[in-house]
Amino acid sequence: MILSSIAPNAALSASAQKEINLIGIEEIPGDTYEDGVPGRLLEDNLTRDNQIGGLGGAIDYLGKGNSYVMTPDRGPGAGQTTYKERFYYVEIPIPRKNNPAPKPRVFFQRILKNEKGNAFTGSSRAYDIKNPPDSLRLDAEGVRVSRSGKQLYISDEYGPYIDVFSIKTGRRIKSIDVPNKFNINAPSEKGEEELLINNHGRQPNRGFEGISITPSGRYIFAITQDPLLQDCDSKDNGKPKGIKNRILRIDLRHGSQDEYEYLLDSEENGVSEIIALNDHRLMTLERDSKSGAEARVKKIYLIDTKRATNIKHEESLSKEHKRKEDRANRIIPVDKKPLVDLLRLGINDVPEKFEGMTFGPDIDHKTKLLVISTDNDFKSTEPTKIFLLSVPKPLIKM
Repeated sequence: MILSSIAPNAALSASAQKEINLIGIEEIPGDTYEDGVPGRLLEDNLTRDNQIGGLGGAIDYLGKGNSYVMTPDRGPGAGQTTYKERFYYVEIPIPRKNNPAPKPRVFFQRILKNEKGNAFTGSSRAYDIKNPPDSLRLDAEGVRVSRSGKQLYISDEYGPYIDVFSIKTGRRIKSIDVPNKFNINAPSEKGEEELLINNHGRQPNRGFEGISITPSGRYIFAITQDPLLQDCDSKDNGKPKGIKNRILRIDLRHGSQDEYEYLLDSEENGVSEIIALNDHRLMTLERDSKSGAEARVKKIYLIDTKRATNIKHEESLSKEHKRKEDRANRIIPVDKKPLVDLLRLGINDVPEKFEGMTFGPDIDHKTKLLVISTDNDFKSTEPTKIFLLSVPKPLIKM
């Protein structure tokens, strides 16, 4: 069964690769500031509190014109500053033949706050051990606009959580319950400490990296960047290793939850984003952590959960656990077919972190605009890059 899938996958990749085109690369300079004036220095003594950075980690189309919403992650210094979490509105025009598009324009932002009006921060120290729901630490890595256009669904790597915010006020409206198997028992402000005292739940800074709402509005999908601790098969210098990621699907009408196994191409890869094409077909963005000439994997896949095993009752996917369980029935992962290799699009100076991905407006009646953004980790010398791709609709069957 595995061997029979090789030829169709290769054929699809070769065909799709020729039909998907890079039509533009835009940049938002890393030294851009809100209101154009540098604000106060954060605790790293390098970054201003109003520096527009890290916003390529999550992006979604607002459904009209050339308007998008983008959310920065936890700020500079890997969670060591009190950067306030926020979201931006960004205009990204479509380039036309013989008519270069205007540069992207960041023109609005709101601070993300809890129900009491307190601002969320990227600081890893803002976790409330006594009352986790009151914690103010947030690492926004995925964003999607509700069908009404009034709310933002934001996934958090720290939790991992899925929170719903008001676009108008920036305040959290509610949190969506996540199965306990995704949560660690003993959170710490230091990732290395979390690894020493936990054997269950998400890896440090490897929670829900991407989310997506289905066009029907019924389901929301979330995917972890790397496998959960209990799903890993080995360790390398203390770091858990594995290829078995979990996809969580939540029924927004009834609250039911299902899970599916997504197999990474390599233990060195992670998933940066997910887009739902319908209630069971999706796209994923899978990448390594290399840049430039060292980059080997920056790929987009088509996946399908329809024939995959529902693993919501599987507490562990590790080989050792399966030997102990002695289960006869094997788990069938999601069907996975390559759509396009971003490294074969002629991109110079390949960035490490392709992280945000969304469909924009139609380019024409046959073609969709696919927007992919990068996370510059708030480096003032490195721009946020936005890659614009034309994708024929039949390839994705929207």
